[in-house]
Amino acid sequence: MNQNISRLQAEIEGLKEQRASLEAAIADAEQYGELAIKDANTKLPELEAALQRAKQDMAHSWMSTRS
Repeated sequence: MNQNISRLQAEIEGLKEQRASLEAAIADAEQYGELAIKDANTKLPELEAALQRAKQDMAHSWMSTRS
């Protein structure tokens, strides 16, 4: 009986360590995700401006070929 208790206690400790490891991995992933979102939001205005310029360039090119 004591052997079973010791085995279960060891298994519980292993699961606690696994849980702590998973919680740390989740925290790291959340932090990485937040940083990625901030980076994307920082770059968004620049990308929108580039898209607008590309649209204008295409419109000018189209108008040039029509003349």
